[in-house]
Amino acid sequence: MHARLLTRIVVGDLVIDHETVTRTFSKGKGDVDGVCLCEIELGKIAKAWFKSGAPRMFPQSCLPRQD
Repeated sequence: MHARLLTRIVVGDLVIDHETVTRTFSKGKGDVDGVCLCEIELGKIAKAWFKSGAPRMFPQSCLPRQD
């Protein structure tokens, strides 16, 4: 699993991250976009919410051979 931070927005005590995560799903490898909204209190994450989109599967031709 690998996450790539695309955008971070900070507004007051809220931090919003937009990420793309590369991972292995039950049907193979692919990417999924995700958003994380964190509420910060006293310098620590007090609450967090996550939402992810639909997986985008990699074509089989992009995967290394398993000989």
